[in-house]
Amino acid sequence: MKKTLCLLLSVILFFTLSAVNVFALDDSSLQSANDDETANEQAVDSMVVFGDSISAGFGLPDFDFNDNSKAAQSFSNLLCQRYHLTYGKNCFNFSHSGYDSAEILSDVKAADKGILKNADVVIFSLGTNDILKVFDDCIHKEYSENQESWVKAGAAIDSGIKAPLIDSVLSLFAAKNKTDAQSLMLSDSIINRFQKQSKDAVLKCEANIKETISYLREIGCQGEIYFVSPYEAGYSLYQNALFNHLHSVFRKLCDTMIALSESREYGYSVSVIDLMSDFEDQYQKMTLVQQSDIHLSKDGHLYVADKIEELNKLNQKQRISEQNTLRHRTAPYSNTIVLVIFGAACAAVITIIIYSIITRRKK
Repeated sequence: MKKTLCLLLSVILFFTLSAVNVFALDDSSLQSANDDETANEQAVDSMVVFGDSISAGFGLPDFDFNDNSKAAQSFSNLLCQRYHLTYGKNCFNFSHSGYDSAEILSDVKAADKGILKNADVVIFSLGTNDILKVFDDCIHKEYSENQESWVKAGAAIDSGIKAPLIDSVLSLFAAKNKTDAQSLMLSDSIINRFQKQSKDAVLKCEANIKETISYLREIGCQGEIYFVSPYEAGYSLYQNALFNHLHSVFRKLCDTMIALSESREYGYSVSVIDLMSDFEDQYQKMTLVQQSDIHLSKDGHLYVADKIEELNKLNQKQRISEQNTLRHRTAPYSNTIVLVIFGAACAAVITIIIYSIITRRKK
């Protein structure tokens, strides 16, 4: 009888210690996650940037068409420095001046899948050239159809290779002696042509963004995705019919990006830096529009870098919080299993003891 009781008590003790150990491990794991939260909330081991001239740093004094690392004050290079990354090793900028969303999508698909899969942060600056290429096309068609009138009015526009035509248009409206040329630019035929074509441009850009996000997730990229929205700086200086419509098209494209980031299908770890709203009263500080250049100034790049860093910090905190919530939800199940086994063992011990007492009395 004594041997039996000793054995049973040993069983109870074993399960008691097991239960305490499980609870302790669960509490310690949760505490460890909380302790690591602050240390890891801004940890970025790899960053990839795709985009156009804005993310390449066009307009900055040290910009180089062939080397995106040269523009030290671009938002991509500022983030690379802040996250202590090495350009070409764990910080990559595949931006190209003049690229639209279709060309950027091609760049994404051509990039090394290993780089994309391991990226903690993927940044896109796109949409501007989708709209400006349509705008350029409308201007060139109007010019070719009425070339004599345009030349006579002094509205001959050279789009060049390294700058969008919009810069030339801004310079045109800045000239006080070009009133005839300005009138041609504000003609109903140009605005109507642009209104029709810009709708398709927004839809095509939306489709390319969807495909870009889907592709990244398909290859296993779980990093945070950030879209730097397009903006329309000319509206801050010239609020006429042409720039009003340009502004409304860019607003539509920006709202489309935001809707995609918030949708159930594409809203996982996707954020949009809404420069249309953020720059509303600050275009002359955040861009080079006063020099007839729509690109970001140093202040503009600094703003974007700060915004992405801030959002990334919040997003990582949210991820850690979700992981902790999941642990809290699953922990009770493992604890319940231990308690059930422990209870069963105790019941078995009690049953055996009672049975032993009754048997002994009968004897």
